[in-house]
Amino acid sequence: MGDSGKLSVELGGKTYTGEWVFVRDGGSVGTAFGSAWSGGSSAYANSTFFGASSTGNGRAILSAPDGSRIRCVFRYNAMGGTGVGECIDDEDHLYDMFIK
Repeated sequence: MGDSGKLSVELGGKTYTGEWVFVRDGGSVGTAFGSAWSGGSSAYANSTFFGASSTGNGRAILSAPDGSRIRCVFRYNAMGGTGVGECIDDEDHLYDMFIK
């Protein structure tokens, strides 16, 4: 399960545009069983649950009209809409990335 879309970043007087993708971490599956009895009566129950993760990893590859590119990797929490990561350009300049 993931998300994707278009992204635009202005950096150093250039506008970089491209695509981003976010892939959620694996979720969880579980089963629960229960029983109860009192006197001559009894009850039994079982349940299965599924949980989807709201966190995961993302990537973006962006390019400017002059052909220069930036590649970003990030960790994202879809529930809170926040994340942190790094971007690197063609000249190996490293930038911190904050999503809020």
